[in-house]
Amino acid sequence: MRSPPVVSVIMAFKDGERFIRDAIDSVLSQSCRSWELLLVDDGSTDRGTVLARECAEKHPELIRYVEHPNHENRGVCVSRNVALRLAIGEYIAFLDVDDIWLPHKLERQLSILTAHPAAEMVYGSSQYWYSWSGNAEDLERDHIPDLGVVEDTLFEPPLLLTLLHPLGRGAAPPPSDVLVRRAAVERVGGFEEQFRGGLTLYEDQAFLAKLYLNSPVFVSSETWDKYRIHADSNVVRQNRSGQGDAGRLFFLDWLESYLRDHAVRDPRIWAVLHRSLRAYGRSVSHSGIDQIDPRAITWWLRLTRGNIASLVFPLADPEAVRVVITEVGKRAAFDVQANLTQFEVKHAHRYSIEYRARADTPRTMSVGLAQAHAPWNGLGLYDQVDLTTAWREYRHELVVTADDKNARIHFDLGDASISVELDSVRLRGPDGQLVEPAIVFQPHYPAERWTPSKQTPNP
Repeated sequence: MRSPPVVSVIMAFKDGERFIRDAIDSVLSQSCRSWELLLVDDGSTDRGTVLARECAEKHPELIRYVEHPNHENRGVCVSRNVALRLAIGEYIAFLDVDDIWLPHKLERQLSILTAHPAAEMVYGSSQYWYSWSGNAEDLERDHIPDLGVVEDTLFEPPLLLTLLHPLGRGAAPPPSDVLVRRAAVERVGGFEEQFRGGLTLYEDQAFLAKLYLNSPVFVSSETWDKYRIHADSNVVRQNRSGQGDAGRLFFLDWLESYLRDHAVRDPRIWAVLHRSLRAYGRSVSHSGIDQIDPRAITWWLRLTRGNIASLVFPLADPEAVRVVITEVGKRAAFDVQANLTQFEVKHAHRYSIEYRARADTPRTMSVGLAQAHAPWNGLGLYDQVDLTTAWREYRHELVVTADDKNARIHFDLGDASISVELDSVRLRGPDGQLVEPAIVFQPHYPAERWTPSKQTPNP
C-alpha cells in the first residue's frame, strides 16, 4: 500500500486541451515521487476534460480527477479551494495548466523547507518561457527576471507584502513556482472566492498577500519552473481587454478591507497601500491613515542587487531618518541610496536642500537632485560632503536644469558599510518656502509607531 503523499499538487484548469499533457508530464517526471495530483476541471468545454480523465485513469494511485456538480464553471479560486479540502499532503504546490516544472522542483523546495523549518513557503526565479512556440523570433526571448528582493533569504512577515507586486516593485511569484505548508494555507483560509470573472488577474495576489502577512517565506535564487508566455493566457487577455486596472483596484479595495478586518496596524503596509490607491485618485480610509507614519510615504531606499540596507525612523525623534547598511555586495552607479520622494521642481528656478547628518565614523556621502526615472539624469546638483560623528547642518544651492514633477533628493551612500543618520531634510523653493512632498492628507503619528524594516524595494 502506498504511503500518504508528502505533497499535494493542485491543477485547476478550464479548457486546457492545448497544454495539459505537458503540465501533467512535468509532474510525473519529478525526482521526488511522494506526491498526489488533483486535477480540478472548472467547466472545460474542450478536450481538456477527456485528457485529464485519461491521465487519472492511467495513474489512479497518483492522479485524481475532480469536477464541480453538473460540470459547472465556478472560478479558479473555488476550484483550488475544493482541491485544498481534498488534499492529503503536508505541503501544497500549484501548477497552472499552461506552465511546466523542471524535474527537481519538488525535491529542491522540500529540501529548502527542511533546512529552514521556520519557513512556511518557498519560491524561486521562474523562467519566462517564450521559446515553446518554436517561432524564430521567440527562441532568444526566454529569460529569468530579477526578483527585486535579496535572494536566498528568509523574509519574516509582513515584509514581502510591501516589497512585491502589486504593492511593491519586486516580481511576485507565479503560482506554479510556490510550495507552501498546508497548515499555513489552512490558517489563512485558502483563496478568496470573490475574485472571479474579470477579476482573476489578482486572485493569486490576494492569496499570497495573506501568506506574506502571516508566514515567513524563503526566496531562492534557483529556477524550478517555466512560466509559459502566450497570447491566450489570463494575464495577456485581461490586459488586452483593459481589465488590468479594474482588477488591481478591486485587489487594493479588498486588501484595505482585509487589513482593517484583521486589525493589521503595520504602518509600512498602510503607507504602500495608500501610495497605490493614490494612483487612482483614492486614499485609504481614515482608520488606515491613522496607522501611517508620514516618513513611510516620503522615504524609500534604492538598492543594487547584492546590497542590504534599511530605513529606521527613531521613535524618539519623528523628524529623523536613519540609514543602516548591513551588506554591500558590489560597486555600481549607485549601491545604497536613500531618496525623498514626490517633489515638483521648475526649470531655471533656484532651490536649496537643507538637512542635518552624521555618521557612525567619518565618511563621505553624495547629495543630488535628480529625476526619479531612467536614466536618472541630474537636475542641477550632485555634491559630495564629508560626514563626521557629530551632527552638522548642510545646505546646498542649485538652479534646476529641467521641469520635473517627481524629482528626488538623493543621498547616495556608495559602498561604505558605515551607518548614516539624516534629519530634518527640506527642499526650499525660489521664494524660500518649503516644498512639501505630494501627500494628499495630513497624517499624525499614532501611539504605535513605525517598526524598522529589514530592507525596502529596489524600484
